[in-house]
Amino acid sequence: MRSAKLNLLVGSVVAAVLLAGCGGSSGGSSTAADSAPADSASADKKTPTIGFVVPLISNPYWELMQSFAKGAAGQLGIKLLTAQADSDESKQLNIVQGWISSKVDGIVVGPVSDKVGQTVLRQAEQAKIPVTFMQRQPGVDPSASPDSIYVGYVGTDDGGGGALAAQALYDSGARKWVAMTGDQGNSVAEQRLKAAQDFAKAHPDVKILKTQFGNEARSVGQQTMENFLSALPGPGFDGVFSFNDEGALGAIQALDRSGDLKDMKITAMDGTVDAVKAVADGELLTTVGGGYACGAFALVELYDFINGHKPDNRVMNIPLLPIKADNVKQYQDQVLNGMDTYDFKAVSQTYTEGVTTADFKITLK
Repeated sequence: MRSAKLNLLVGSVVAAVLLAGCGGSSGGSSTAADSAPADSASADKKTPTIGFVVPLISNPYWELMQSFAKGAAGQLGIKLLTAQADSDESKQLNIVQGWISSKVDGIVVGPVSDKVGQTVLRQAEQAKIPVTFMQRQPGVDPSASPDSIYVGYVGTDDGGGGALAAQALYDSGARKWVAMTGDQGNSVAEQRLKAAQDFAKAHPDVKILKTQFGNEARSVGQQTMENFLSALPGPGFDGVFSFNDEGALGAIQALDRSGDLKDMKITAMDGTVDAVKAVADGELLTTVGGGYACGAFALVELYDFINGHKPDNRVMNIPLLPIKADNVKQYQDQVLNGMDTYDFKAVSQTYTEGVTTADFKITLK
């Protein structure tokens, strides 16, 4: 793939987001409008119906992921069914079972937890419906799975991203940290937290004083920070490692209210609109983001499989980007305010000869 294609911007996907809208209902599923690829050569391509389910649409990260997938579906001619599970394993399995019963051509799943993967695969195998997983590990390694319908997994390099966030926190001079992570069983949360813990072990001058799970939402992050301030008065810490943006934004609210925000260093992960603004405003040291493109790439991978192209690598974790004061304007202009459309055909084996899963990546120029 030519370097020009390798350097296509995620920002261009945002135009597809803006055009497609941030659809998806608060529960159940919704149908995105069909959009056939523009080129005449697409006449021999299959136009499948694919279900795409995220754990929680009220989280801006998953909303962005779903919207990017809609952009990819529009280009590739996929009829996309979108749904969200309210962070409920049973609801997610019921959504998948409903799609299987209606005989969709494929399913993309962002698991609520690593407990749902085996059940999803068992149900899909019986119906011979291919599945890809995205972002969160499904609890089943595709390389160790003989299931012919388990196409692959596209996620983010959460360990590498967590290390970048920890390094930024360290470089700021913070040495006494508190850590906010997500629900237990959430592979993304666990990998990001482990990266911070490993960093602290490698740097004896760093101490992680307290760790709290369950910070998926902004309101919970605010409550967690209030608890930290009560348990460690002074405050007795100078750095906050948050596995996601929403928890960090809640922490910022609590710190602002207590008068401790000015001297606190905070790192987060996801690169959502509000978090990027917080970086620009100087409230957040960094957010390591761009990972929400992995859902669209998982959809591309499944589309290619349906069209007869197996992925060269069944496990792909796309690299993440640290967004700091020195590149926040670039990120806002090229990603959040991008005016072009990301060329998903350029990373699809069905349309572009020679591309691989290694082309599932994003950069700033």
